[in-house]
Amino acid sequence: MYGFAIRGQRTSRKIGKDKRTALRAATMYRKELALGQVDFTNGRKKTDKDILFGQFCEIFINIVVKHRLKYNSWRSYENIINFTYCQLGRINH
Repeated sequence: MYGFAIRGQRTSRKIGKDKRTALRAATMYRKELALGQVDFTNGRKKTDKDILFGQFCEIFINIVVKHRLKYNSWRSYENIINFTYCQLGRINH
């Protein structure tokens, strides 16, 4: 089973007719996830309109954060994003 929020309320969905089927599906999914074989695109094809994480962060800082937060606050956001981006850059694909 998995849950997600609909109008703030948590719901769950069943996989299969019994617990054993659901556990088998969960085990298979975990194995695929560990091997990096899970498709997170939901069937979407990559387009030119897609942006990278770094581009999104830059847009977020410049358009949203700088105009809504005080200087020290948005500098903190910027530092956190830069640190996170550097850590993500160390992940081998």
